[in-house]
Amino acid sequence: MAHVPSPARAETAARLNGYLAHYAAAYPGLWQVAEKLRSQRGKQLPQWESWCYLPMAGATAIVTQGRDWQHFPLSDMVRLSRDISIVSALCAWRATQGIYRFQPNLYQAVRDTPLHGQLPTSLLYRLPEWCVYIETPGEGQPPNHILGFFAFLEDDMNHPGHHELRFVLDYGTLLLPYGLHLDAATLPDAVASFLSEAARNAATLLPPEMCRAFSPDENLTAFMARLVSLVLYLCADDRELRDGSGSNRQPGRPKPVRTKKGPKLFPPDRPTTWEVGYRIGAALQKAAATRSRAQETASQTGRSSPIPHIRRAHWHSYWVGKRSAEERRLALKWLAPILVGAKEEGETLVPTFHDVKPTPSEENRG
Repeated sequence: MAHVPSPARAETAARLNGYLAHYAAAYPGLWQVAEKLRSQRGKQLPQWESWCYLPMAGATAIVTQGRDWQHFPLSDMVRLSRDISIVSALCAWRATQGIYRFQPNLYQAVRDTPLHGQLPTSLLYRLPEWCVYIETPGEGQPPNHILGFFAFLEDDMNHPGHHELRFVLDYGTLLLPYGLHLDAATLPDAVASFLSEAARNAATLLPPEMCRAFSPDENLTAFMARLVSLVLYLCADDRELRDGSGSNRQPGRPKPVRTKKGPKLFPPDRPTTWEVGYRIGAALQKAAATRSRAQETASQTGRSSPIPHIRRAHWHSYWVGKRSAEERRLALKWLAPILVGAKEEGETLVPTFHDVKPTPSEENRG
C-alpha cells in the first residue's frame, strides 16, 4: 500500500518546493551555476570544507551576477543581501531535501534546554545533511509564527578558518536570515559577533538609520539558544530519526554520480520527512501523563505526600580518555527530563541519554 502523507507533511513539502521554484525563477540557471561552482572546488576555486555545500561567496556571485554592489540601487541592496543567505540555504537543502519533525514532547524539552557556558561548536559540524529544515510548531509571537527554519554551515572564503552556523527562518510568506559565529566562546558572544559584523557590512552600503536593527538583546539570544538546541540534537550519535515514509534510510550527504560530463549530484524527486525522537518523545509523554494523574489524585484525595515533578533537561559535556592519550575526546550528553518521585507499573521512569562522540578532527574545529 502506498504511503499517504499527512496534510501537515504535504503542506510543509509544498511550501518548501514553492521556495525552490520562486528562487529558481528569480535567478535563472541557479542550480546549474551552483553545481558548476561546486565542480571547481579545489581547482579554479579555493578548497572549502566538505561540510559546506557552497560558500556564500558562491551565492553572492549568483545573486549579483558578479557585479559590484555599487552598481545596484539602494532599494535592491537589502533584498539582494537577504537573497544571498536564502540562496545558500536552498542550494544546500535541495541536494537532500530533509524535513525534520520532532515528536511534540521532545521538541518542547529540547528547545527549552538551557545552553550555558562554552558553546559546543565542534558538535555542530555533524549536521546530518548540508542543510536541514526543522519544523517549529507554535514558535514566535502571533501573528508572526515561525513555521520552521533552515540550518547550514558556512565556510567563509573571505576569511579562511572563519565558520558560521546559518539560519533562514520560515514565516510562510517571508524568509529571514540569521547566523552565529562559531569561533565565539559562548552563545551570547556568537550572537553579538555575528550582529557586529552584519552592522559593519551594512554600514558600507546603507544609511545609518537602516543599521539600528543590528543590536543584540536577551530575547534574541534566548531565541537563538532554542534553535541551536534543536540543531544539536540532530548532531547526536544516537539521535532518534526514522524516515516518515517507512524505509530504513538515514540522512546523509549524497555522493556525486559519475556521468559523461563528470561527477554530478542528483537531488531527490521529493522531500523526505524525518521523524525525530519517536521513542523518547513517547516516554516523555508517558511521564507527563503520570505526573498529571498524580496531581489529579492528590487534588481529589487531599493527600499531603509529594507530587512527582519533572526535572528539567540539560546538556552535559565532559572529556573521555586519559589526558595524554591521542584518542581523548569531548563527549556531550543531552539529559532528558526526569520524572522524580513516581512509579509506573512498579518501575521508576528513567531518562534516555544521547551521547555525542566527536572525532579528533571535529574537536579541533571547536
